[in-house]
Amino acid sequence: MHNSQKSTLEQAETDRLLAQINQQLLAGNFESNDSQQLQRLVAALADQRGIVRFGFVEAFGKIGKPMVPFLLESLANDPNPVVRRSCGKALAKIADSQAIPVLIETLQRSKQSPRLLSVGCSVKAFKPR
Repeated sequence: MHNSQKSTLEQAETDRLLAQINQQLLAGNFESNDSQQLQRLVAALADQRGIVRFGFVEAFGKIGKPMVPFLLESLANDPNPVVRRSCGKALAKIADSQAIPVLIETLQRSKQSPRLLSVGCSVKAFKPR
């Protein structure tokens, strides 16, 4: 299998996952206690397409607190800066106060993308629920 074919299959799987999650959220039958599923969702943030990552971040905002531990883990440890940045955006959207120290620590140790600074601004702006 060529890399482009593999990439396409991965994107097709990610597309199916996002559609499935959005459908479950709409129907009110999303299983927020399925840790394997939540880990798969965070892993999907590695998709190359920004609009897809945005879709997952929006879904994470609807899922809420059950996503927080998985997002915090990836924010702190994922080697991919795009995944880390998307985790930060999702955590800011969820607005769980337990994320604030990790977001601040990540900002302080990060010498990468200035886009991550926008997440820091989001941290200051959100009010915990």
